[in-house]
Amino acid sequence: MRIDAERQKQRAAALAALLAPIIEARLAAEPLPAPVMAKLDRDLIEAARKVAEAVTRVEQSKYGPDERPAREALLRRAAALRARLTAREHSGDRP
Repeated sequence: MRIDAERQKQRAAALAALLAPIIEARLAAEPLPAPVMAKLDRDLIEAARKVAEAVTRVEQSKYGPDERPAREALLRRAAALRARLTAREHSGDRP
């Protein structure tokens, strides 16, 4: 059985013409939901970036003379990140 492409196009157009008013009415009746906007906490992202950089420095200085200062910097930056996260949780500014 061969499908006639022209006939199929005609049937699709007829079906679309029948459904268009129904779809338009339904869309007009329902208000669009408000878009969800993600609020980026720039301080939080910057603190996370600094922790990542500190981790890289610790990894690169492993067993070398710079390992201890790198670890101390990592601990400071991780503590700063924790403080920002805690402050955000307490302020109610969570996503």
